[in-house]
Amino acid sequence: MSDIFISYSSEDLSRIQPLITVLERRGWSVWWDRNIPPGTVFADVIEKEMNAARCTIVVWSKNSISSLWIRTEASVAQSRNNLIPVLIDDVKVPFEFSLIQAAYLPGWDGRSPSREADNLFKAISTTLERSHGGNISDSSINSTISQPDSSREELEKELELIPRPPLIDQYYWTPPMDVDTLGGQYIVTMDLPGVSMDELEIEIQSSALIVSGVRRTLIYGDQESLYRERKGSRFFRKITLPKDISKKGIEPDYRDGVLRIIIRD
Repeated sequence: MSDIFISYSSEDLSRIQPLITVLERRGWSVWWDRNIPPGTVFADVIEKEMNAARCTIVVWSKNSISSLWIRTEASVAQSRNNLIPVLIDDVKVPFEFSLIQAAYLPGWDGRSPSREADNLFKAISTTLERSHGGNISDSSINSTISQPDSSREELEKELELIPRPPLIDQYYWTPPMDVDTLGGQYIVTMDLPGVSMDELEIEIQSSALIVSGVRRTLIYGDQESLYRERKGSRFFRKITLPKDISKKGIEPDYRDGVLRIIIRD
């Protein structure tokens, strides 16, 4: 079983080899399609290796962006929660994968210092640690809530907190959140400082409440940035409650950087 599966366009072979070399030098085992033994069925080997790998890097480029095969591999990795996207060209990632921020590495030769590459390595370590059942970031801890005024034994279910995507340091932000109950209703409170209401999206999927959006970096006039910690980032939180909810049953209120959602029966 390999640590990392690489999905890429064969036309980009020479461009991804430096990345593969660096990953192997860092002690990770890497599988890519040059390892397919003669006499085997290509698709069968790919499927087997993808299912066995603990982390999948999908390399997006001008060549791979339109490949149905690459999109299929990315979908499989996303469903297994081990997808890490990498951009080697300035292209737009397919919409279905756009919530997971990609490492931006156009022109990287594998030798030059790169913050993007460092973040990629951290993301790989986090994903591999998660696959081993090690310590996971606090955003993936499961809590348990029960439906108010009902039998706890019958109605208790997990509050599903979706783990933040692999690139967590600067690119993906997990806003802190509370879930409370009052008089038979749920109250979700989330800190979203610096987020515009226009960039905030609230969705309902059966019993799941999904809050997502973007916090943007603000630049005023011609000012020059000397040092920056308040980086723009996307965010995504999903909470699954012990009962189905409807759009009509929620009352969102956003003010002073705090989102409060009341969920009624």
